[in-house]
Amino acid sequence: MSGDWLSRFKLAIVNDNAEAIEALADEFNENSVDGVDDLREAQALLSEAVIVLENKKSKIEIELKKANKVRNYMF
Repeated sequence: MSGDWLSRFKLAIVNDNAEAIEALADEFNENSVDGVDDLREAQALLSEAVIVLENKKSKIEIELKKANKVRNYMF
């Protein structure tokens, strides 16, 4: 189970797939990892996932600001 979860989580991070990251983070439980090494890897991946999600959030904020500028200019 752990290898499967870790592989899917890595793939979600590499693909910047916020929905998959969220779903897999919600799915995480004690059965998601086998031992300390997997737990450390999961911890590192979760930290990386936070960075991916923060980057996505920043990009969305920039796009919203652009859209608001266009809207204000048009109206």
